[in-house]
Amino acid sequence: MDVIRASKDIARHDSVESGMISSNHMLRKILNSMLVSISMFAMTSAPALAETNVAVSVAPARKTVDLVCMVAAVDAREAALQGGLNTFSGAQLAALTTRANALHSAWGMTDVKARRTAIRAAWSVYRTTHRTAVNAHRTAHNAAWGTFRTASKTCHGNSYEEGGSAADSNLNS
Repeated sequence: MDVIRASKDIARHDSVESGMISSNHMLRKILNSMLVSISMFAMTSAPALAETNVAVSVAPARKTVDLVCMVAAVDAREAALQGGLNTFSGAQLAALTTRANALHSAWGMTDVKARRTAIRAAWSVYRTTHRTAVNAHRTAHNAAWGTFRTASKTCHGNSYEEGGSAADSNLNS
């Protein structure tokens, strides 16, 4: 309120002066408009500035990795992956051997209908056996990595430091 009264007093004083506009007069007008602008800004933004809270965050302390625990987790994961691959390759070898024997027998038949039925049956059995082996391998692979991730959290390690399961994802095919 005092600012508005002061600006009115300055304006009255300026009107009393003679018709010649002096540099003093211009300076007063500029200062008057700045004073009004600053006071209006202060009145509108002061409550907002007074209520501003500043949040300070402190970075948590880094946990140290239990290396012995991580070595055990990696060894268990690798053993599980190798076991799953051995099981998969054994199942694939058995499926291929069964298919080869069935196709050998089928192509030795003289009856066309019986031969065609036997060939289709050999391929159908192979496809089913192959899919079962692939699904079992995928399940074993995912279980090994899941167990490793859980164990690495217990060890305060990062399961992705060595490339993670994505590093060997192309081995699933």
